[in-house]
Amino acid sequence: MNVRILILLVVPLIVSACGLTPAKPYILYTGPEKPAAEVSLIEVQRSFGGPAVVIKTVNGKDVLSYKSMSGYPADLYEANRLEPRIISVQPGSHELRVVFAYLDLVNKVFSKFPVQIPSGSEHASFVMARYEATLPFSTRAGRVYQVNYTWKQELAAKGVTFQVLECDAQGIGCNNLDVPNVNPEPTLQFYNTAPPPEVVRGA
Repeated sequence: MNVRILILLVVPLIVSACGLTPAKPYILYTGPEKPAAEVSLIEVQRSFGGPAVVIKTVNGKDVLSYKSMSGYPADLYEANRLEPRIISVQPGSHELRVVFAYLDLVNKVFSKFPVQIPSGSEHASFVMARYEATLPFSTRAGRVYQVNYTWKQELAAKGVTFQVLECDAQGIGCNNLDVPNVNPEPTLQFYNTAPPPEVVRGA
């Protein structure tokens, strides 16, 4: 099978993003659902064919342990979507642990960033540039917060930085917030075969 097709079939966690917006955001607060004007929406940046950006924890709690994530993933296809991409939270102070991951063939990434293959991984076929950091920021009711990234590819995982934009309810009129990347962890991870989606979130 063509390797590119194999990647598209087995690892769509990296290459698929368009058209995956859920009909409604995942609710990460207690009590009945509130109108959009009373809550804050947080969404992570995704682009077709680009890196995956994943929410790992919210306020120190594993995002998959929230009630709205119960039963997720129902199957491999759903797991590949790496939900939640959009969450709804109460206005106030929050801390998100967010992960950036870019997976590609080892022999292809040399044109993007330098790779020093460690001992024991000489036969690896895939490499993942992975970066995670904690983002502390405050939200306001009726606002949308976009978690974006910049990536200096020549620095591999060390070239990633997250930013947070505060936007109006339509996701426009955005302002960049001064949000630090706390406890950053850049790594390069090697795999002999295409890894499953859950490796993106990590432990």
